[in-house]
Amino acid sequence: MTLPKFGSSVNKDRRLLWFDFGFGFDHMSNDYKVVKIVCTKDNHRCYVVPRVEPFAFSTGSWRSVCIGDLCYEHYGFDSLPEFVNGAAHWVVLNLGKDCVCILAFDCQTIKLM
Repeated sequence: MTLPKFGSSVNKDRRLLWFDFGFGFDHMSNDYKVVKIVCTKDNHRCYVVPRVEPFAFSTGSWRSVCIGDLCYEHYGFDSLPEFVNGAAHWVVLNLGKDCVCILAFDCQTIKLM
């Protein structure tokens, strides 16, 4: 299956820092989902702003979910996301707390945990 193209995640006042993909299954809706997580840097305020873009196979379309002003950076560029208990998980660096943590995206609720 070929996924449809998604829109640009970066506008002119931000620069791309990293992006990654996860793949999972939502057992409640019986639907497979691809999750794209994007981190950009705001040139004016200088913090990292993540955005999550899930794709549902049942609808055949991408959504864009703005997460807010959470400050995370990808930790270990060779690490791959894991899918556990209905959520895609990434190892990230929490810039606000200066610690390594796990960022999870629940495929059923379409929320970052």
